[in-house]
Amino acid sequence: MRELDLQEWEWSEPIPLSVDEREALRQVVPLDAIEPVRGLEGVYYLKPRSHVGAIEVGGLSVLIEPKIGIRQVLSLACYAIGQVKFQAEDSIFGKSTPCPMRWR
Repeated sequence: MRELDLQEWEWSEPIPLSVDEREALRQVVPLDAIEPVRGLEGVYYLKPRSHVGAIEVGGLSVLIEPKIGIRQVLSLACYAIGQVKFQAEDSIFGKSTPCPMRWR
């Protein structure tokens, strides 16, 4: 299985794809754009949307990493599901965390 490592909202390096791989990605992976590389047939730039995670499609294993750190992703996820309690004191995660939290 071939691995593709991408970052949300960032253009990839040129990636060779078959027509079937390109169409499978287009249908399943949340991509903002698939652009052909000029002068190279079957080679594309990929730009994921704001989804992060991993998926296997066809013979491809696609990883979309977040632009922010995993601590911030977890803070946002906890906030989204209502499992966060804001506090006045400093967070144990330091200054880079946008949403200090305390687990319930």
